[in-house]
Amino acid sequence: MTGFAYSQGHLDYPGLGWTVVIRQVKSSAFASVFDLMWFNVWSGLAVTVLFALIGWFVSRLISSPLVRLTRVANRLRAGEELEIPANKGIKEIEVLSRSLRDMLTSLMNKNSELVVMQNLAHFDQLTSLPNRTALEVYLEESLETESENHTLTFLYLDLDGFKRVNDTLGHQTGDVLLQKVAQRLSALGQEKGITVRLGGDEFLIVLQSVGSHPREEAMAYAEAIIQSLNKPFIIEYERIRIGCSIGGAEYPTNSDNPSEIIRMADEALYESKRAGKNRMTFYSELKQDR
Repeated sequence: MTGFAYSQGHLDYPGLGWTVVIRQVKSSAFASVFDLMWFNVWSGLAVTVLFALIGWFVSRLISSPLVRLTRVANRLRAGEELEIPANKGIKEIEVLSRSLRDMLTSLMNKNSELVVMQNLAHFDQLTSLPNRTALEVYLEESLETESENHTLTFLYLDLDGFKRVNDTLGHQTGDVLLQKVAQRLSALGQEKGITVRLGGDEFLIVLQSVGSHPREEAMAYAEAIIQSLNKPFIIEYERIRIGCSIGGAEYPTNSDNPSEIIRMADEALYESKRAGKNRMTFYSELKQDR
């Protein structure tokens, strides 16, 4: 490359009138330009990498709490009991996690209320035993699985001497007695059965039997009930003795209608009372006597 310049004077001095000519190879002439260009290139790359790292860090800062919230939500959906983690640092994420925690708390409270309502609907408030509503649900489920060798034995139970306790010691003592009776019946409860309080001092026990000797199993269970309830109760330092009469009917031997089975068991119960109380009578025995 070639460059030239004319000399100039200064104030009153006209100068020498020289023309200065310079020749230089291109690579040397543009060396500083190339250096500046590469400086800009490397600086740009460095800035790009720096901002990429900053962007990655910021994205992780934002996405990590969201990922944790998503994982917790999936585990909650799977049925695990977890607490929504608190996330601080980013206001929006903090507000989101707090809102989710509040929503979860509200849902858990609703579930608790539903459980309480279900308990009120399916359990007797005095004895905590299942009630008539729970009996209907149990029968629906049990009758769906019926088979040729599947027998349901209904034991209708009434306390002997309960009215005397109520009249002499008061209804509060009578209520405590019913609670203690329920505890003893629950202690005898079978895994594949249900013990229900129908009302007052009347209880119904449904036994599931799979085999050829359901009558013998029910008789043994009824005898265990009688022996258990014949033992004295201690209430307010009072020694109280009662008995129980039991009537039994079998599904589907006696009927395939649960309502009819319960009526038959009730009829057998009153036969037990007429025969001297504190005993067990099956409906089939009434038909034989007649």
